[in-house]
Amino acid sequence: MITKPHREYDAQAAMLAYRTGLNAAICKAWIETPVAKSAEAIKAAYMPNGDENSITVARSEIEAYALAQVKKFS
Repeated sequence: MITKPHREYDAQAAMLAYRTGLNAAICKAWIETPVAKSAEAIKAAYMPNGDENSITVARSEIEAYALAQVKKFS
């Protein structure tokens, strides 16, 4: 049986949220959105063995994305 993409995003978002300490919903939105992501952020988001630097970069990018969304709807 083929897994549905949203389930993969849920799992990736949960792992990224755990590793970054951010909200899983924000992480999922960032993963699903076609925004530019750095190689370090991709490594942290999609590879389970991301180092501390890549986790920090991903957290910064996700926080910037979340802030942009808040400003967009304000």
